[in-house]
Amino acid sequence: MKISKILIIVSVFVSISCNQDKKSTKEIKSTKENKNLRINKDSLIAVLDTIWKTEQQPMRLRDSLGKVYGWESIEVKKTTRNSR
Repeated sequence: MKISKILIIVSVFVSISCNQDKKSTKEIKSTKENKNLRINKDSLIAVLDTIWKTEQQPMRLRDSLGKVYGWESIEVKKTTRNSR
């Protein structure tokens, strides 16, 4: 009788310890996924910033040339032809 109680207690402790290991591996996986999401989010932001700069720089150049030389000047017409 005493041996059976000890075996039951030991088996309960073993099962509890196995469950804790599974939880810790799940936590590790979730932290890795969170890091990957952060990396993907950062790279997406960098790509969008690059696209924004590429799209906006010719327009800013055209606008600044239009303000300095006038909207009907040759410089502004050159930049609008090159941007198309």
